[in-house]
Amino acid sequence: MAEQTTQYDFIVVGAGPAGCCIARGLAFSEARPSVLLLEAGGDNSDPNLRVIGNEFVQFLNPDQTYPYESTPQEHLEGRRIGLARGKGLGGSSAVNFTAWTIGPRDDWKTMSEITGDPAWDWNNALRRWRKLETYHDKTPEVPEGVKKYLDPKPEAHGHQGPLHIGFQSKWDNYTTSTMDAWEANGYAINQDMGSGEFLGISVVPHTMTRGTRTTSADLLAYAPANLHIMTNAAVRRVEFENKTAVGVSLIDGTVLKARNEVILSAGSLDTPKILMHSGIGPADQLTSVGISPLVENPNVGQNYKDHYHVALKYGRTEQSDTISPFFKDKARQAAAMREWQLFRTGDYVTNGTTMTMGFFKSDPVLASKEFADLPVEERSRLCQPTIPTYEIAALGITPDYYVSPDTAPPILSILVFVQNSQGVGNVRLTSADPTVPLEFNPSFMNHPYDRRVIIESTKEVLKVTASPSFTKDAHPTQAQFDVPASQSDEDILNFWRKNCTSTWHMSGTCRLGRDEKDAVVDSRFRVYGVNGLRVADMSVMPIIASCHVQSTAYQIGMIAAEKLQAEYSLNGQQRL
Repeated sequence: MAEQTTQYDFIVVGAGPAGCCIARGLAFSEARPSVLLLEAGGDNSDPNLRVIGNEFVQFLNPDQTYPYESTPQEHLEGRRIGLARGKGLGGSSAVNFTAWTIGPRDDWKTMSEITGDPAWDWNNALRRWRKLETYHDKTPEVPEGVKKYLDPKPEAHGHQGPLHIGFQSKWDNYTTSTMDAWEANGYAINQDMGSGEFLGISVVPHTMTRGTRTTSADLLAYAPANLHIMTNAAVRRVEFENKTAVGVSLIDGTVLKARNEVILSAGSLDTPKILMHSGIGPADQLTSVGISPLVENPNVGQNYKDHYHVALKYGRTEQSDTISPFFKDKARQAAAMREWQLFRTGDYVTNGTTMTMGFFKSDPVLASKEFADLPVEERSRLCQPTIPTYEIAALGITPDYYVSPDTAPPILSILVFVQNSQGVGNVRLTSADPTVPLEFNPSFMNHPYDRRVIIESTKEVLKVTASPSFTKDAHPTQAQFDVPASQSDEDILNFWRKNCTSTWHMSGTCRLGRDEKDAVVDSRFRVYGVNGLRVADMSVMPIIASCHVQSTAYQIGMIAAEKLQAEYSLNGQQRL
């Protein structure tokens, strides 16, 4: 091995939202400890990777993503599901669809109860988000006259943080017409989904400003000299001396030393892999590939949860559409890219880039036998006033525009999501080669409760999209396609079996808990059975957050940073 002589106080593995928050929190503290942030991918420094109108392109860029796939899924007709993850500085925040939904206050009440720690409660979570955000909700960055749809509460948002959150300065017709259609069918408009009161339909804030994606890499700007960033540095394993973490070894053989701690923030699909290659995990999996167990913990790789969804597609009238002509005109696209590069204005900023989302409870689901069969604690959690049963989202850009732009009619996609899925999957070690991904086994559609949510939520959406408030803009000959054959339970389930996919919100594979019998880390993110090693990313979540989870990953990183600052007296506090 090529061993580095430099030793750092802390090593953070993974430069996504959690890892960047931790690295920033440690490095900017008063004590200025030396911090090494390791990222397996590149620096993602090209500004053209930040065009908000190119989110589909960025998500499919092989230089920015790991093209992970699931095993064949029994309940999805044997299909493999795409599980792409971000690669490079910014992690998945550099390739996601930029929705900024911080979730319901009752999620954070639940996390505080699970951990027994008020650091996780809603008030503390909101304090951190306010510190993180620069929230752009005023004209000219927001259209005039939209107060019916967007009226953020000043006390719920920050305006001096490193992460810019914004809206489009011009909204396409579908933005307000979709919200109007849902309102006409009895659903409430939520003017501020960042207030903790989460239910209703809203226009979505984005991790974006002036048409430019913002990512967790922005937290590293103006970094002090004590923060060291190493890209193209894939970690093989954590190095231990007498069950105390003393550093990490990279896949190329380099060994990097840590005086105090190693923090793993590589995400729900890769953090458990690093733990297993370090000898921490299910003994049978480790020994089957020749890895000697250091700490047997059968919980590593278990409790795998995710959101999943389908897209229903509706043809729209030419008069209501301003988006599809752009994808038919290469010259216009080239001019728009030049305008974005020079001025951060034009079609790549406002054409089809708005999104609306609705988070709703379903009375039929909550009255169902499938709900009644859930454990009493889970029923109580799902009945909390701000917790949604399902989600919908309206998108103006569809993959059809990229695949067949000349023939695709104007399309509005309505996505339907299962929230609070009860299916639980796992990830498994199958090779001693650290470049081989784990085996990913999600659990889509295998739980009766999930199937009930699918049936009832899809019926609700089909009711709205058949209503006059929605069909007034329907295409005269192609009103709908890619929808269930009928509203029967079996046709709806069959449609989902053939079409549903991950929402890329993988969680839970190194779950947090008060007892090592059913957890991997404690409430301070410390890995059970060893010293000097923590995990702080989406893999620690014992529940799946009721939102689009990049905001949750940032929150986890901020909580972990605060705990490390306190325990090591980095800002003058006494050690806990």
